[in-house]
Amino acid sequence: MTLVEQIAGLELVKIQYRLKIFEPFHFEPEMILHWRKELVRGALRAAEIRTEDPLQFNALIDPSPADDPYAQRQFQKPAPLFIVDPINLHAKDYVAGEIFPLEILFPGEGVRHAATFARILIGLGEIGIFKGEGSFEVDSCWAMPLQGGWQSVWAAGDALDQVSMPILDVQWLIDKKGDAGGPFQLKFVTPARLLKKGRPLFRADFGSLFPFALRRVTSVLYSCSQMELNLDAPRLINDAQAVGSINNCLTWEDWRHLNADHGTQGVGGVTGTLQMAAGLPEDIYIILRLAELFNIGKGASYGAGCFVLDPDSSAITEKR
Repeated sequence: MTLVEQIAGLELVKIQYRLKIFEPFHFEPEMILHWRKELVRGALRAAEIRTEDPLQFNALIDPSPADDPYAQRQFQKPAPLFIVDPINLHAKDYVAGEIFPLEILFPGEGVRHAATFARILIGLGEIGIFKGEGSFEVDSCWAMPLQGGWQSVWAAGDALDQVSMPILDVQWLIDKKGDAGGPFQLKFVTPARLLKKGRPLFRADFGSLFPFALRRVTSVLYSCSQMELNLDAPRLINDAQAVGSINNCLTWEDWRHLNADHGTQGVGGVTGTLQMAAGLPEDIYIILRLAELFNIGKGASYGAGCFVLDPDSSAITEKR
């Protein structure tokens, strides 16, 4: 069975949560990259508000390892069942009453996860978006239909249990992007923190990036859809090594600094652009398109390692 056939049944839900800010608040995109603690606080508050079982929130933020010992070795720690899309998150000073749009992708059983995430946000609204600042209410939820744009599916005061949300077909999304002919430009929107044997990968090319994309895609599909791809991983990684590039402008960027015993320590990841010289093998192309949805590297579920893969018009011009 081809990779295209294997992912044919994968469905997604993409939601834009519109948060109405209650107080002046300065937002920086890196806040979302370190948002796990905030969501845990929101989940605890949501459980108090609704007297609900906190396990449903834990299953979303910190899912348990697979029961199958093989899957535990293969996929290690399961990915959270959501992915933050940071493309439209920008530094901004918000005033009271302004809307903060937050876009989240849910692979697999998206409807149930989207409603659970909304309840976490309702709890977090009482505490604030980041470190107790930026209190808000969830004003409404909008979902992305197949034809694009957004459609309203929920508003504050309505019940969350019976929300009807349009389902996106992943194969349709990939087909919409075009084919694997290329050439392509891979551009990081947020830095990708890539760890190899516990150490950050400071320099990268396509061959070193691709295994992280493959690992992320297989992990998300297993965690969110119980979908285990039948792939020849060594062959794919070897084929990725042969993908040439016109221009490698990938660099390391620190997005924050921590105080350490020996001084200030930077925390960041790989960013920049990579121009690929030729078309991509079909399976590698599909893995990249899925990774484009899921992000890659440490903190991918919270928006780190987000990239876009677009046709490289400059390379086409040069080739002509």
